[in-house]
Order: sequence, then C-alpha cells, then structure tokens
Amino acid sequence: MITLQPSGPTSGSVERVLRASKMFQGLGPALLGELASGSVRKRIGRGEALWREGDPATRFVLISAGLVKIVQRAADFGIPAHDIVVDPLVMPIGAMATAGHQVFTLVRRLREELGVNTTCGASNISFGLPNRHGINNAFLPMAYAAGMTSAIMN
Repeated sequence: MITLQPSGPTSGSVERVLRASKMFQGLGPALLGELASGSVRKRIGRGEALWREGDPATRFVLISAGLVKIVQRAADFGIPAHDIVVDPLVMPIGAMATAGHQVFTLVRRLREELGVNTTCGASNISFGLPNRHGINNAFLPMAYAAGMTSAIMN
C-alpha cells in the first residue's frame, strides 16, 4: 500500500510502485518523483483497517497488492452492496491521457464485480482544458454506459 500524504520519506520502491500502477501511467518522471517524495509505503495486515470513521481525509491510498473488502465489511453492519456509493478518482485527461478509459474500466468493475453504485466529480475529467462543457458532455454518457449511477456536477 502506498499512502500519499502531505510529506513523507521517499524511496525508489515507492516510485517503482507508482510507475507500475495504471492510475499513474502517462505521468512524467518529474511528477512521479514529486508524488513519491510525498509518499509513504506501508504494509497493512489482514483484517487491519485502512481508515476508521472520523479519520481526517488528508491522504490518498493506493492499494498495490491485495483486496479491500468494503462490501463484506458493510454487510457486517447490515448495509447491502446496492446502498454503497464509491467515488473513484477521476483524473484530468490533460494530465493523463488514459484517465477516461481508466475510470470507465474501474466503474464497470465496481458495478459488475461488487454491485455497488458509483459517483464522481464529473468536471474533473476536463480540468485545465478548453471547451470543458463539450468534454464533460461527452464524458458523462460514456461514464453512465460503463455503469456510473450518479455524478457530482455544478
């Protein structure tokens, strides 16, 4: 697991894990190095919590190996999969050309494999680009076709 937080020690192994992740494909060495310099590699044992209710939202977590059993854990509290909403990170296509394809793949897997609902910040896809409305208008139907059930929009 890689925890991206405001500051932390850097290591070559963190940068290698980031580079191997599909989420960060297309980022240049300088940007990957910057992410790695603010990252910490941490091993989480079976059954340990990644976060707990009330923890501050000050970090981004990348699971580099293993599974997160969100649906099973929610079921322990009587929450069915169809009541879970997952918000996958939508990166701007201006920063990562494969961002759209990656989110469609992730949304499809979340829907088909876990049966959960999904939402996203819809305009993230077009951040920093001209004709944002056109890009967003093209992105939304494709996201819904992949299984996205809602979107956060302004």
